[in-house]
Amino acid sequence: MAPALAEAKIDGCEDARAKALLQMAVTEALACFAAGATAKACAHLDEVQHLAAASDTASYVFGLFYFNTGDWTLALSWFERALSLNPRHPDAGKGRAVALQRLGRIGEALSAFEAAARDHPADAEAVHMSGVILQSLGRTDAALAAYDRALRINPDYCDALVNRGALFEQAGQIEEALASFDRVIALRPQDAVNYFNRGCVLQKANRFEAALTDHAAATRLDPAHPENEVNRGNVLQKLGRHAEALACYDAALQMRPHYPQAHYNRGIARQKLGRPVEAIEDFDAALTQKPAYPEALCNRGNALSELGRLTEAVASYEQALTLRPHFRQAQINRANVLFALGRPELARAAAAEILAQEPNHAQALCISGAAQQRLGDLDAALVFLDRAVAVRPDFAEAWLNRGNVLQEQDKLEDALASYDTALALRPAYPEVLSSRGVALKELGRLDEARAAFDTALHLKPNYPDARNNRAGALLLAGDLVQGFAAFESRWERGDAPPKTLISPLPHWRGEPLEGRRILVWDEQGLGDLIQFCRYLPLLAARGADVTLFGRKSMFRLLSTLPSPPHFVDAGGVPEGFDYQSALMSLPFAFGTSLASVPADVPYLHAEPARIAAWAERIGRHGFRIGICRHGNMKINLKRNIPLTGFAGLAAIPGVRLINLMKEPESEAAGFALESFGPDLDAGPDAFLDTAAVMANCDLIVTSDTSIAHLAGALGQPVFLALRHAPDWRWLATGTRSPWYPTMRLFRQTQRGDWTPVFAEIVDAVQVQITARAGLSCSPRVAARG
Repeated sequence: MAPALAEAKIDGCEDARAKALLQMAVTEALACFAAGATAKACAHLDEVQHLAAASDTASYVFGLFYFNTGDWTLALSWFERALSLNPRHPDAGKGRAVALQRLGRIGEALSAFEAAARDHPADAEAVHMSGVILQSLGRTDAALAAYDRALRINPDYCDALVNRGALFEQAGQIEEALASFDRVIALRPQDAVNYFNRGCVLQKANRFEAALTDHAAATRLDPAHPENEVNRGNVLQKLGRHAEALACYDAALQMRPHYPQAHYNRGIARQKLGRPVEAIEDFDAALTQKPAYPEALCNRGNALSELGRLTEAVASYEQALTLRPHFRQAQINRANVLFALGRPELARAAAAEILAQEPNHAQALCISGAAQQRLGDLDAALVFLDRAVAVRPDFAEAWLNRGNVLQEQDKLEDALASYDTALALRPAYPEVLSSRGVALKELGRLDEARAAFDTALHLKPNYPDARNNRAGALLLAGDLVQGFAAFESRWERGDAPPKTLISPLPHWRGEPLEGRRILVWDEQGLGDLIQFCRYLPLLAARGADVTLFGRKSMFRLLSTLPSPPHFVDAGGVPEGFDYQSALMSLPFAFGTSLASVPADVPYLHAEPARIAAWAERIGRHGFRIGICRHGNMKINLKRNIPLTGFAGLAAIPGVRLINLMKEPESEAAGFALESFGPDLDAGPDAFLDTAAVMANCDLIVTSDTSIAHLAGALGQPVFLALRHAPDWRWLATGTRSPWYPTMRLFRQTQRGDWTPVFAEIVDAVQVQITARAGLSCSPRVAARG
């Protein structure tokens, strides 16, 4: 409420001349004020102040004038002068109350409105204004009672109906709010703001089509209403009509360019339309106009995250949290992006901040579980994820993460049950389908696994994790052509290995190489390097000048390749190459199939001098078996074999077990095991001694490690013990490897059970020993007598 000034008249002045002077001064002051000459208007009134002070009506009019000039202190003094002359002046009391309200003296203003209402019980406006102040003080029940009282006095009092509706809306009493706004619209059907208000309430009630109808009506009645365009756009976004929403925000910004909320909401619409760069521009514009805008900072972080600019995203979330420390969505998003950045400790700490405030926050529990899994604490991870699904049983992402933990614990059936729950909640969930496919592959159900990967890729064609997992299934099934093609997605998957080399050179995909220079870069494990270095001579055979960029420790062994390449390590990459290729991309570029695997062995060789030196140390007696039971203990422990598994071999008469591992054995053997300790490959070059020791062995028996690849590349007889779900390079079935002709494969038939595997290996070794004994004994010829 603001006191009206337009037709102020001086009544109740007993002196006719004084009345005439006052009326003339007020008329001239009003004319000057209307013309923008406020100082001149005040000067007219200054000349007759002494006359106005004697009249309650004149004092009230002077109060109105100064109130409208914005001088609320002077206005207050005149309203109080009017009341001193006439304590029951019908309007001066309300004028005083409004002036006190504008001066921030809220308590006094409330008392003044309540006094005015007591003095004039039929004054609906005074009662209504006391309700406005009560509402501003948070005294909602008293405010509602005031509005109801005002409406009993005047049932068609629109301002009271509007404020009553707003109060109900804030309290979440949507139907009561709508009833108030319905009455306002019935009374003022041509007032756009009423449709706007009702549209906002309908949006809160999720009645989006009805809300859209009201906002459209508001636009027809008042096309120049930027707030209405923004809210209309918000409703359209709720309906998924983001392009139409964008047009609404554009219209709002044409009307009011400095409108941060319009920029903010337009940014959200652009993000939904797959335009994150433009979305960031809008969020930045909103923040320029309104720097303390945590919602814009949070959504800016989301757009940056979508673009892969994760470090910038974290910074944006942290700015939002500086402004609003307990901004839950920014806290959750920051934790998620920290996890995506490969910083699980920080992600866990960020989630812990949320859980300290809200112990049953399902998303924070889920992030904590994922972080604990990444940190290797699977039991703790499962505790968090069990809590997450207990708190929120319909949380599909938590069921996915729970399944992943169970799968890593080798509880595959339980993992499948979690994945199935996630899919029941969200059938079109490619991440679950991909993880479920991995579990099925581990169970040996390859057809079902491939179907899961195919469905995931149908839903999300550019999903590198699913493509990479599908590659593993294809390769395991022996489809090397399609499998190696899909394997090219390995660089984009979630846990992608780091690239050894980042270069703008074109990747070689089978083009002619005569006279060309190609740079091949090493990747992943040493076993991978040993297996796929066989392709380097094939490049040379096509006329290429080949350079390998890789680990210097391997160069001496690899120099025994036929047509060895040039070598360069991390010290620097020479220029002048025509092509590049990752080492494990060469099978794809060569179009390798099962029928065309380059399997000529040996393609690596032990050094003769070392063979001789180790022969002297090892000796020639007995059946010498080189053994290796594990590789890197941090990688895929399911491949590792307990030392007791080799006891059956040690029990065969004449068998000597020679340890091919450099590290001290962590388990007590309980049988004779010859180890060389730190003397084995003590120099800077890898595997030189190991290769020479292998050359002095009759057989190698090993788990799936680089030792298996080295033995196969050297053409040594090798027995490879494989877990139930082997790595893709060993195929799903069969006893022979297409990669290594001298290798024989022994497979688990039950997950985790090595006993039958080693029983079969013992039998095979005994056959070899018997056969060798037979060959070493020449038949006796009976003496002639």
